[in-house]
Amino acid sequence: MFAVPDVADLKRRACAVVDQLAPRLIELSHRIHDNPEFQFEEVKASAWLAEFLGNEGLPVELGAAGMPTAFFGKKRGGDGPTVALVAEYDALRGLGHACGHNILGTSNVGAAVAVSRLIGEIGGTVEIFGTPAEEGGGGKIPFVKEGYFRDVAAAVSMHPQGGGRPAGVNGRCLAVIPFVFKFYGKPAHAAGNPHDGRNALDALIQTFNGINAMRQHVRSDVRIHGIIRHGGEAANVTPDFTQGEFLVRAPSAVDVRAVADRVRACAEAGALAAGCRVEIEEGPFYEDMVPNAPLNTAMLKNIEALGLPSVPPTDAVGMFGTDLGNVSRACPTVSASVNIAGPGVHPHQHEFAVAAASPEGDRAVIDAAKIMAMTAIDVLTDPALREQAAADFRAAI
Repeated sequence: MFAVPDVADLKRRACAVVDQLAPRLIELSHRIHDNPEFQFEEVKASAWLAEFLGNEGLPVELGAAGMPTAFFGKKRGGDGPTVALVAEYDALRGLGHACGHNILGTSNVGAAVAVSRLIGEIGGTVEIFGTPAEEGGGGKIPFVKEGYFRDVAAAVSMHPQGGGRPAGVNGRCLAVIPFVFKFYGKPAHAAGNPHDGRNALDALIQTFNGINAMRQHVRSDVRIHGIIRHGGEAANVTPDFTQGEFLVRAPSAVDVRAVADRVRACAEAGALAAGCRVEIEEGPFYEDMVPNAPLNTAMLKNIEALGLPSVPPTDAVGMFGTDLGNVSRACPTVSASVNIAGPGVHPHQHEFAVAAASPEGDRAVIDAAKIMAMTAIDVLTDPALREQAAADFRAAI
């Protein structure tokens, strides 16, 4: 039987653990930043984070949920609820850590260690998830599908933000459906006998044109963006293969699927117009985030307790997508936003990658680890909070 915990003292001691770990956490964040790895290729980052956790008494399993660069660990302190920390550590091609996942991964690991040091006094279980490929591969989705979050009272995470905005709690975001369109035509000499060819690049360009024509006739909170991954081999050869990649975003699953059907039709029409064949691959579906008001309130109080400038959550839909949205539909979920850059600097910019290893980025590692550790302690020690979070979750799903 556990005594009634002194929550304020537990939080103070958790923050002291984070301060003790700070030099090593910052070094780890910089090491990951200096070695950017991309979706499902995060061999170094996952190994370094797992090694850090193991050295601090929180052993982890590498290759969790069938993903070589995923990991999962837990430490049990007795009967009681389970709280999960959710780390990411992949980078962006061409930009490195311009989304700050070196901070996200390291701060979650720091929070997990801090809570694990106290879990024997608190009771319950702390879990740490290492989730690869947030930038397109959906590394959290296999964990969700395999039921890892089924008995979790709350999942806790964070994300760096820019623009000089005060710290806060992430709210709603867009649902996302990725597409890969592969067009197959027929090669020919582009000058000598072009009539014998079927131009796969024309098919892809017509797809872009069809999507662009749609833009006037979708809601203002819909986003569709794409690139040409492969456009042909030589200017004097009719391209017989091209590939385009697109993301379709909208505020809800229903909305995004409706728009995705129209985008798919644009690809089919482009292929038909050019006399080509199209293969359509649909990537992992990123659910829109389900906010949890009781957890948001608890996390905001912890942000304020650190003396950080803060803003309350709003109902506005953030113009981003994340597979943490899938987690938020498996268990109550909360995520902090901690600023690392000034006005005009936002994720997916070169300047944000610089900020992710700046003094501001380093402070975010430590502040976020403390915010998450304190919020995890709230979940583990407050039955009323857990009941309220569960009720809010059930009402929203």
